[in-house]
Parts: sequence; C-alpha cells; structure tokens
Amino acid sequence: EIELMHPNFSPVRKTMEVKGNRIITLAHTLKQPRGTHTKTIRPSRQQAVEPYPNPSNATAGILERPTYIEALIHMTIGEYRKALILLDSLKERPETSRGDRLLIAAKMQECYRGLGDFERALRVHERRGRSSTDDKTKAMALWQTANIRATCLGDYLGAERDLVRYIASYPSGVWIEQAYLRLADIQSMAGDFNAASRTYRRYLARFPSRPDRPKALHALARLLENEQEKYQEAVELYDIILAEFPSSEYAENALFHRAHCRWYMGQIDKATADCRNYSDRYPDGFRMEACRKLINSAQAMR
Repeated sequence: EIELMHPNFSPVRKTMEVKGNRIITLAHTLKQPRGTHTKTIRPSRQQAVEPYPNPSNATAGILERPTYIEALIHMTIGEYRKALILLDSLKERPETSRGDRLLIAAKMQECYRGLGDFERALRVHERRGRSSTDDKTKAMALWQTANIRATCLGDYLGAERDLVRYIASYPSGVWIEQAYLRLADIQSMAGDFNAASRTYRRYLARFPSRPDRPKALHALARLLENEQEKYQEAVELYDIILAEFPSSEYAENALFHRAHCRWYMGQIDKATADCRNYSDRYPDGFRMEACRKLINSAQAMR
C-alpha cells in the first residue's frame, strides 16, 4: 500500500505490485481539490513580480518526481542499494536545488544506516590512517573518513575538517580535485556560503582546464544567485558556461538561471530574450513552464 501526499493536493492511495527484485511503479497526477486554486494576479509596472518560485526554495518539486517516489518505495522494502542509485542520480542533476539536495542527502543517509554500521567503518579507517607510515594509505584513509562522515553519517563539520586536512597535507594527492569540490559542496550544504564560494574559486584558479570546470562554475553561480543574491557575478559565470561549454549538461540550466538573475536585476528585456532562447533550444526542457510564466509576466508589465 502506497500513499502519496502533497500540500493542497488530494492524496493518492495505490497498491504497488512487487515481482522479485523489480518494482512496477505507476505515474499519477495529483488533482487539486476544489476551492484550493490560487488567484492569478495581473502585475502592474510598479509591482515587484516574481514570475516563478525562487529555485533555491523549490523543495516541493522533488516530492513529485517518479524517480524520487520509486526510491522511497525501494527504501520501504529494504532495497537500499537500488534506492541509493536513484537518489544519487537525482542529487547530481544540474536543476536540483540546494533544498532538494539536502532532502535527498538525508534519505541517502537513511539508506546507508540501513545497510550497515558505518560508525564502525569510520573507526577502521581512522585506525588505518593513524597506524600507517605510507602517505598513500594515510591519504586514502582520510579521504574515506571524509566521505563516510558526509554521505553516510551527515557529519558535515567532521567531513569539512578531514577534507581541509587532506588538501593541506596532500596537495598532489589522487583525490585532490574531488576534495576541493566535495569540500565546497559540504560547506554549501552546511550553510557556510562564504567558505563554499572561496573553495570553488580556489578550485577554478588551480584547475582551469579540468573536465569538472563547468560543474564548478555552475555550482558557484547557483550559490551566488540563490544564497547571496550576487546576480551580476552569477550572470558572468553563466556567460562562461554558455560560451565555453555550450554542449555540457549545465548549459540548459545556465541559460534559464541567467534569465532568472537578469529578471531580478531589472533587465526584463534580456531576461525575456533568454527565456525565448531557452524555449527554442529546449522545447521539452525542465524549465519551459517557468519561462512561459516569465514571458507572460514581462508582457503584462508593458
């Protein structure tokens, strides 16, 4: 028995069929009850209009994704590894907001706790690092403890401490690039946005031509836009992604969020042009509805 619930929507109760290790899921549209529809307000030129929700706060969106629902079903019947694969794929998608990533991270930690005793695994790696005289072994143990703390236990402060130590002690280590990105991500998840911004900038300065450069540019731009409201700086980073990495998985999101930044900077015409460009390039894109709302809002203001 599965029950799906969401604020302002009628709950859906269905029986899911389980065959062996495979779960067959059915997609449903949640219907809004009568009397709960919101009133459309026609904006004036003087009104401050927000054409769509701030992406940093869009945590409700993840609850409606079939992949997330399927992961929860796997968790319910104890298939934690399958749930982790689904949750990790959602967590790494460019359009996933910080709020959604925090929710996904919490579910992943539940899965890891269901799989085993990670406190014990942490102690094993710590002992290995202390007892070894080999730098590679010590570096690997430190890297492992940082990942267990962050991913399995939700200990972001402990993970940050381990990663700072790794970067300082092993500047040429095998995991040095990933350590910078992991550290910045953990600092952002913990709410230390200034530290996360500094770490992303250090990574971009030290590794200007690495494959993960568009990922770091995108992550920093989203942080500047959503958490610090530094829209002009974010636009400059989105410009780099669109100019240097137009075919990357981050280009679509960069185009949409550049429009978002320009809207809040009062550059309505440029924001509208970006949304029209998005509609032409990504007719089935994840942000199509938001772009339509922005274009309609801009037209209503004229």
